[in-house]
Amino acid sequence: MISPERAARRRQEFARRGHDILDVTERLMLVAGIRRVTVEEIALETGIGKGTIYKHFDSKHALLIALVMRYQNRLMDHVSGIDDPEKQLAAWITVQLSDPDRGALMDRLVRHLADDPEARQAMSEGADRMRRVLGKIVSARLPHSDIPPMMVVEWFESLVMGLRTLYAAPIRPEGLDPDSLVATAIAAIPRLLGDVKRSNDSPKVTYL
Repeated sequence: MISPERAARRRQEFARRGHDILDVTERLMLVAGIRRVTVEEIALETGIGKGTIYKHFDSKHALLIALVMRYQNRLMDHVSGIDDPEKQLAAWITVQLSDPDRGALMDRLVRHLADDPEARQAMSEGADRMRRVLGKIVSARLPHSDIPPMMVVEWFESLVMGLRTLYAAPIRPEGLDPDSLVATAIAAIPRLLGDVKRSNDSPKVTYL
């Protein structure tokens, strides 16, 4: 009979190996793209057997879904435990733009998996959880705004996606790097929130 301590070690080792598989898969796909990376290559790079990977993930498809879900969970983790709403928004922005290539890979994975109803539902649920959190952050910062918090959330999502697209463009602005992406987006936080606040004084809403 396996002791509780040994069973706990096995669970920890299993979880660690799962994280290693995800890390290696992500690293390979950042270089070669989604379709070119095979389970065989992942196994070779991880140093484990192909069959061991299938003990963690039923298929490459399931592995890709797990990558997206992990990224979404990490976004949630980066805003939790922070009390100040603007600092929460800054943390959410920073984790996505400090490594724009990884964020762009996640965007591609979402598009790649979107035709699968089950994957789409899982990814949508994760994205919706994040949006609800962001909506509460905006509401805390602007409790009396007449603009729906989720509309403001969409502004911030568009800002992040736009900057990531600009960074990935074949010809991008000179000197554009991850630090400048983060700085640009964070500088826009008070501006966007300020415009929402000022909209209460005027029936006309200006969309940026």
